[in-house]
Amino acid sequence: RGLGDVYKRQVLTLLEGKSVGETASLIRGPVGTDLILHVKNPNLSSVARVRLTRAPIELSGVRDSNYQRFIKKPMPMLSLYSLEGSEAVQVSDYLGEIVVLDFWASWCATCYQPVTKLQALYAKHPEWKGRVELIPVTIDSDYERARRVIKRQGWDKTRHRAVKTEDFHQIGLSVIPLVIVISPGGTIASMSGAHAIDVEAEVEALLGN
Repeated sequence: RGLGDVYKRQVLTLLEGKSVGETASLIRGPVGTDLILHVKNPNLSSVARVRLTRAPIELSGVRDSNYQRFIKKPMPMLSLYSLEGSEAVQVSDYLGEIVVLDFWASWCATCYQPVTKLQALYAKHPEWKGRVELIPVTIDSDYERARRVIKRQGWDKTRHRAVKTEDFHQIGLSVIPLVIVISPGGTIASMSGAHAIDVEAEVEALLGN
């Protein structure tokens, strides 16, 4: 209400052709933030009102994780697979470096913004090279679909990995978007929903800056 015609046209152009999931990624603010959409079919006089609320996404059949029980504990063994083939590395292979794991999925539009932020951090902090690994990790089983999202979003600064959903569950994780910051010694320094954690501040604190 009260928006000028020019701004209205900009908003309509922004949302035109987008799915509800893609529209959800435009929600800004902490968990609990609402976005109210008034959806009008040009062939009908009625208007549908849709409320979208930012919240962590729970994977089917499992409950939200209790993040606190992971803090200051060793990072569980976890295989990270290449999106180009079967090559896999272990999280423990990065021992001695700070590791940031950002778990996302192609179908989780609210996961996109945190991964985009990692690209900006990579560009902003060249001094982190060799000391910090920023790794977006998809839980998609369809690697081709994940690669398409990565290309479309322009996430070309970070090395992307994938994790098997059953492995994700097995170590006690269940909710995305999720970020885990691992200290050089291999313990979990911080862990939270990706929208509720300041990755830059967490990394700088571990670096002693």
